[in-house]
Amino acid sequence: MGGPPALRTLVVAVVDESATKFAGLVSGELDLAGVSPTMARLVEKDRTLRLMSPPVLFSTVLAFNTTRSPFDDVRVRRALSLAIQRDRLVSAAVAGFATPATHAVPPGLPVSPTSHAANTGDDARHADALLTQAGWIRSPGETRRRKKRTPAAVDATHRR
Repeated sequence: MGGPPALRTLVVAVVDESATKFAGLVSGELDLAGVSPTMARLVEKDRTLRLMSPPVLFSTVLAFNTTRSPFDDVRVRRALSLAIQRDRLVSAAVAGFATPATHAVPPGLPVSPTSHAANTGDDARHADALLTQAGWIRSPGETRRRKKRTPAAVDATHRR
């Protein structure tokens, strides 16, 4: 593979503060550094630096306790899933350096399920209809509250 490496010394410096890390890269004091998504945009703009973003399988998951109300109703869970604006969440949380997912298996893998790209007005209308079906009625202030239910009114077909 071309013989031994030409590197004589390797110095590893821990720099926790992102602005200091960026300044070290720009000044040439640092040759390599991991940067936060918020600093990545600055790296992209600097012609002396090169941003490399390797694929990473790291997921953040929103999980529901499906044994307790209101998440014991599949319609409520589906409505909330439809209401999440994943693109906006990725933009705000990690400055756009991620791919939104709608399933447990991340997108981009051969076994990844096909997912829709972004929320649409149809998603919002569908979520609204699901909440209404599940008994969450809209009050005059546009918030929702659960209708009073009797034990006989619980529709077991929507529990999973």
